[in-house]
Amino acid sequence: MTDEMIKKSETTASRRERRLRELEKGGRFIRPLVDIVETSENYLIYVDMPGVKKEDITIQLEAEDLVLDGVVNRDYWKEGKLICNECFYTRYHRDFLVGYDIDRSKIQGEFNNGVLTIKLQKQEEAKPKEIKIN
Repeated sequence: MTDEMIKKSETTASRRERRLRELEKGGRFIRPLVDIVETSENYLIYVDMPGVKKEDITIQLEAEDLVLDGVVNRDYWKEGKLICNECFYTRYHRDFLVGYDIDRSKIQGEFNNGVLTIKLQKQEEAKPKEIKIN
């Protein structure tokens, strides 16, 4: 690894550590389960976030980190007297290191039935190419 790569890696690690400390101060959070699929054109990240509404999800790109947050708001207890509380306030958090092979202007998100799908399109230079032999 070059010195520049080591410096970037340390910067990313310290940024993640800081973010996790901030999250821990705010209470409980869950690291959602994911499936990641690579095709010749894209990376697809499927994130399980049950109970979250679309408007309560944020996706941010911070330098080389893709940061996901989601909140489950359980305010239905305000309708009456809370007798049992096993379903607590939940916050989902996950981050991913985004490589330089991703076209950052074409990151897309879609949310259906508790599953967030993030599509990371590869840059043209990173897509597989067949090389002809002369």
